[in-house]
Amino acid sequence: MIITNVWNATSASNAGALTGSVITNGGNVQFQFAGSAWSASAGQIIGANLVVDGSNVGTARVLTNEPSSHKALVPISTILRLAAGTHSIAIQAATPLTKIDQNDFFTLVVTEFSFT
Repeated sequence: MIITNVWNATSASNAGALTGSVITNGGNVQFQFAGSAWSASAGQIIGANLVVDGSNVGTARVLTNEPSSHKALVPISTILRLAAGTHSIAIQAATPLTKIDQNDFFTLVVTEFSFT
């Protein structure tokens, strides 16, 4: 098993997104993803999309009752079958009212399994 810690409590930028890449040998790859976000409006579902190679593969989300309060998003885990090579990864706001800034943090662990 190969474990690559892509981001560990990494702060987002004011641009509201994180981008990077991971290299795999090809096969089943598990993504474990958690983070935080906020909204200026009360009573909103907020979240962050995990995007791999341009496709949204999962959304960590939560309801925020009050405005302008950073909230921990409910973590997600997903397994993808990826070809060998370099794969792009991005974390992006899931809704138009979701805000992600330098006060939001994300952890993403990528685990590649050596069996199929």
